[in-house]
Amino acid sequence: ALVDLGLDITIFTNILEYDREGRRIFENVIKNAGLRYTGRSIAVPFYGESKDDLYRFNTGYIYNTMLGGKVKTFALHNSRYCNVLYGGLTAEDLARRYRYFSLGALEAIRTMNIHPTVLQTNEGATGFVIPYLTMPEYGYLANDPHFKGLKTMLHVNHNLDRNYHNIITGSNNLDKDHLMRVAGLYPENMDHRLMITAESDSLEINPTYAANNRATDSATVAPGYRDYTADNSRGRGLGDVLSYKREAGRYFGIQNGIDTVSW
Repeated sequence: ALVDLGLDITIFTNILEYDREGRRIFENVIKNAGLRYTGRSIAVPFYGESKDDLYRFNTGYIYNTMLGGKVKTFALHNSRYCNVLYGGLTAEDLARRYRYFSLGALEAIRTMNIHPTVLQTNEGATGFVIPYLTMPEYGYLANDPHFKGLKTMLHVNHNLDRNYHNIITGSNNLDKDHLMRVAGLYPENMDHRLMITAESDSLEINPTYAANNRATDSATVAPGYRDYTADNSRGRGLGDVLSYKREAGRYFGIQNGIDTVSW
C-alpha cells in the first residue's frame, strides 16, 4: 500500500537455509523470490575475534529482488547465523544472532547505498538496530551520510508477552558482562545497562526493551493493545518505556500496521 502511494520502500531481511522441521529451503527461497546475488557482502565483527574469523564466519552475502514486482528487497545470507528460524541454542548464540541481524542490516544499508528517512524494525531479534544508531560508540553509523537524513526510528511490537522479547539471560554477572560484549555493548557503561533493562542489576539483556527505549517512536497492532501494554503493571517489563512514550504521543496503536495516511 505504501509503494502504491508513491513512497520509496526498501526491505532488509535474511535468507534462511532450513525450516523449523529441518528441511532445506534455501534454494527454493532463492528461486521462488527471484533473489539474485548482488556481488556485494558485509562483515560483522564480534568481541575478541580475529580478522580471520570476521571474514571466515561472519560475512553476509547480499541478494536482492523486487518483492511483488514493486518493493526493493535485500536479503542477507550467512550459514552460521541464518541457518534456521528462531535459531540459537545458547545465550551467546542468541546474542551473536541478534548482533548479526542488527548490525548486518545497517551495514547492508550502507553497502547498497540506501538513504532512509524512516527506519522501521520489528520484534526483538532486530532490537539492536536502533540502539546502535544512538550509541556514541557507534558514531561512525550516526555520522554516516546514509543515515544523516533519518527523521524517524520506529520499532513495531506485535506481541509483547515476555516470551517474544528475545531476552538473553546471563548465568551470573560476569556472564552477563560477556554477553553484553558479544552483543556489541559495553558493560562498564551504566547507560548501556539501563538501555537493555529497567534494572541495571538484572541478568537479562532485553533487545525489545532496548529497541523501544531508543526508538523515536513505537507502535503496536491496535489502540487497545497500546493502552494495555503502556500500563506499567501490564507492560511485561516494558511498561515504563511504553507509558512514557504514550504520554509523549510517541506510542501508536494502529490497526493492521502502519496508517498509510499518517505515515
